[in-house]
Amino acid sequence: MLEKLSAFFQRFWDISGVGNFDFNRKCSYHCYIIRYFNQNIPFKTKFKSVMDINLKPFCHREPFYVVEDLLSFESFREIPEIPGVYILASSDQKFIYPNGQSRIIYIGKSEKLRARIKNHKKGITELSSISKGIRGEAWWYSRYQYLVKFGCRAYFFSTRGTQEAKNLENQLLGQFYYKYLALPVGNGAISFRKISQPLEER
Repeated sequence: MLEKLSAFFQRFWDISGVGNFDFNRKCSYHCYIIRYFNQNIPFKTKFKSVMDINLKPFCHREPFYVVEDLLSFESFREIPEIPGVYILASSDQKFIYPNGQSRIIYIGKSEKLRARIKNHKKGITELSSISKGIRGEAWWYSRYQYLVKFGCRAYFFSTRGTQEAKNLENQLLGQFYYKYLALPVGNGAISFRKISQPLEER
């Protein structure tokens, strides 16, 4: 029975292109594999209602992993080193956009999700250790200012097939812009789309 189950996981692991599957890995990793290949199935967890509130208005797919509080998160091994997109959202604060309100602060991509989110946590942790009165003495990414002030929940999406992380990021940013008529507050004012015309011609 175990051999059949191991072969089942190996079959899907090979399709993902991530690497070899070791059936003796921790159970949490097995759970990740199930999540990874069943991304269209809504989570039956405490995150369900939060994901609905934050993602459902614009996002057309479910994340494969959710971090409730990035500042206190330590289990980085549960986030695979694969290409994908992450969405950072406030824990409880909504932001006003031209066409509604949303907790989404930033949408980003990476070829290695685990490494990227560890870097983000490092930045957030460093900024949170600085007293509010002197945070303006040095430039910090605006997304970090928002995340330190309002909390940080993170959602992770993997690429599918031959899709690149940049294309998935463009897709999610486009869906967000279509819904709210603006980019997330932490993404800045520069459009994610390629500028094809000189500024003076637009």
